[in-house]
Amino acid sequence: MCETCDLIKSLPDQKLVGMNVATFDTRVSVTDINNKILNIMVRIFGYAAEPIAKGLVKKGGNLVAPAEGFYVTGTKGPLKDGELEHAKDWAFRLIS
Repeated sequence: MCETCDLIKSLPDQKLVGMNVATFDTRVSVTDINNKILNIMVRIFGYAAEPIAKGLVKKGGNLVAPAEGFYVTGTKGPLKDGELEHAKDWAFRLIS
């Protein structure tokens, strides 16, 4: 489980009532990496943004947008071409 998920689990129940929340993660594309183990892990567990969003909602948060993912070219980035624009568009939708 991710450290962020553990942090969210440690929050008191209903701690986020009345708060708007949104989540994102950075991720590598399984098609770009073409690694069987990574493919299996993503199929089983998915990416981090969704379980984080579910955890925030469970603590009372109001999810204002679906969990989002932004693709990077390696484990430390940089963002893939077009992803910065994708992130900007997502952020503008959140504040609109």
